[in-house]
Amino acid sequence: MIRVLLADDHAIVRTGLARLLDDQSDMRVVGQIDDGAEVVAAVERHHPDVLVLDLSLPNRTGLTVLHDVRSAHPEVRVVVLSMYPEDAFALHVLDAGASAYVNKARDSDELLTAIRRAHRGLTWEPETLTERRIEAGPHDHRELPHHALSAREYQVFMLVIEGHKVQDVAVELGCSASTAANHVANIKTKLGVTTLTEIVRYASRLGLV
Repeated sequence: MIRVLLADDHAIVRTGLARLLDDQSDMRVVGQIDDGAEVVAAVERHHPDVLVLDLSLPNRTGLTVLHDVRSAHPEVRVVVLSMYPEDAFALHVLDAGASAYVNKARDSDELLTAIRRAHRGLTWEPETLTERRIEAGPHDHRELPHHALSAREYQVFMLVIEGHKVQDVAVELGCSASTAANHVANIKTKLGVTTLTEIVRYASRLGLV
């Protein structure tokens, strides 16, 4: 039996997911959470095999939660279920340690497959990302500037485009303001911009916000 913890801030989504998963003979939902700051504690309380994680959570972003869970409980597999476009987010989510990235527009069978594969220690990625890897060849599939960001820089990038200032980023990541500022400086360099506003404009042009 695959023990699944759901982390999503929309009650309707959680209810639908719980019904879908509990209808499976090999899955059981052991808990639900709607606050990013409480996910790690929920993992420790419910001992799931798989965490189904939304990226848009209040009080702590999904990418930060992913990092925290993978650091504290590497045995727990994480399947990210998000509305964000696959081309822009899947690669970084997988690089950050998720077992799968599933867009909420996809068929429910693909989510079930991703959960089962994650439980077996395998990964699942959307075919759009696989096709991009094949088309790009073995050398470099990160053809857009933000694809060159490290996993940690991508966390900061997401916080910035959500409207967080440098000090807010430091608090969210639990690091010093100077460390957060260094991450932001690296992001600006890689994106070829000079201000936080330009980072947001870059994200807006690509449909990331």
